[in-house]
Amino acid sequence: LRPGDIVTHVYAPPPNGILDGNGRVLPEVREARRRGILFDIGNGRNGHITWEVADRALQQDFLPDTISSDLNGAGLTDQVFDFPNVLSKFLMLGMNVDQVLARGTVNAARAIPALKDLGTLRKGAVADIAVLELAQGSFIFVDNVNTKRTGRQKLIARAVFVAGKRFTFQTTPAGAWD
Repeated sequence: LRPGDIVTHVYAPPPNGILDGNGRVLPEVREARRRGILFDIGNGRNGHITWEVADRALQQDFLPDTISSDLNGAGLTDQVFDFPNVLSKFLMLGMNVDQVLARGTVNAARAIPALKDLGTLRKGAVADIAVLELAQGSFIFVDNVNTKRTGRQKLIARAVFVAGKRFTFQTTPAGAWD
């Protein structure tokens, strides 16, 4: 791998994960990060993230560089639901709002050269904007092995603008896009 390459599904369980048999982040993984390799979530639905692996990695200060949903049709109604739900999983795991939002916006835009002008609110930038509410309550989140955890915060999309025009959407009670 070369600097700028992205490894996704970073919190996948063994045997294809970043942890050794003792639950420690592999030295090769840390070395890859030092060389400029980026690590992404890619939540998805099939063995890409477990709470156990995410917990161990985060406890060892191995946070993702970017957060993405790996959303597909089935994910709209199972585990993923929408991007704010995926971001909210990392609030539940202990990351703060600034860390989570940076990984889903500016870090992601920097990671992919074709998106370099996105992920910012600077003057003259494309007006792709999500207005999110940070709701407080009791919210169930599910990993890829269907383990449920309860979080106290959840990001909920209240408005979305694409190229400066408001995008209309409706949500189901679970938070999925209709």
